[in-house]
Amino acid sequence: SSILSDFKMKGYKTYWLSNQGRAGEHDLTVASMADEANVSFFGNMNWDEAKTDNIIVNKIINLSMRPKKEMFLLHLMGSHADYENRYEIKNALYKNPESIIQEYDNSIHYTDLIIKEIFKQFKGKKLLLFYISDHAEIVNEKEYGHGFFPSFKDEYDVPFVVYSSIKNKRLDFLLKENKKCHLNMENFNDIVEYVSGINQKKNFSFSSDVIAVEPKNVLNYNNLQYFK
Repeated sequence: SSILSDFKMKGYKTYWLSNQGRAGEHDLTVASMADEANVSFFGNMNWDEAKTDNIIVNKIINLSMRPKKEMFLLHLMGSHADYENRYEIKNALYKNPESIIQEYDNSIHYTDLIIKEIFKQFKGKKLLLFYISDHAEIVNEKEYGHGFFPSFKDEYDVPFVVYSSIKNKRLDFLLKENKKCHLNMENFNDIVEYVSGINQKKNFSFSSDVIAVEPKNVLNYNNLQYFK
């Protein structure tokens, strides 16, 4: 079972709202968790048909029968290539982007706007919000994307943002631990369950081991170089 079932057992109504695909080599394993949710939604079935992430905001707005205890897992398209397809021109920083960097910046800016709109939907409620990326990107005029081998550090430096609308001592403890060393997101599920209070286990990972392209390639993050 996944984190969705863990929250269901604690009395939460669970939602899986995804703007990524349900079927395919890189989608099936992740999408299988959707079947554990009380409510599941896929905005598209493949990358070519992908709409902008505003479809997730609209889905939240149109949900009915909302209980007090809810757990949402929102799977955004974010900045997955092709970057030019991940934002709306009317909201773009660069209306006529002239480089791959400007297209990527437009996609990041659009994700900021989407998170802002998601945040608005929970205004006035007790809220614990986590934001994380599954991987980072290399973006310059020579190369862009991820999945390089040998890998670069740039591909593993992901954003990890946590917001709580109330004082949360467990979140304070997590911040204190993070100041000691980089957190490895292999235990992200455990972090969410601990900070949210549904699990008492402090299972944080500070391992420097990372996977490159496929599970058989285990590398030490500290030995990797940044892309130049």
